[in-house]
Amino acid sequence: MNRGRGRQRIFHGERTYEAFLETLKEATERFDARIHGYCLMGNHYHLNPA
Repeated sequence: MNRGRGRQRIFHGERTYEAFLETLKEATERFDARIHGYCLMGNHYHLNPA
């Protein structure tokens, strides 16, 4: 889990969610990682890695 400082928003609209998911995709390919589940919320996210 990761949270914005002072519970501030880290996602400011659909484009930032999409950019985060694209970055996550690139990271999993680069490091051969697997993510079984995720939950993105306005001020934090959860990742469930393998």
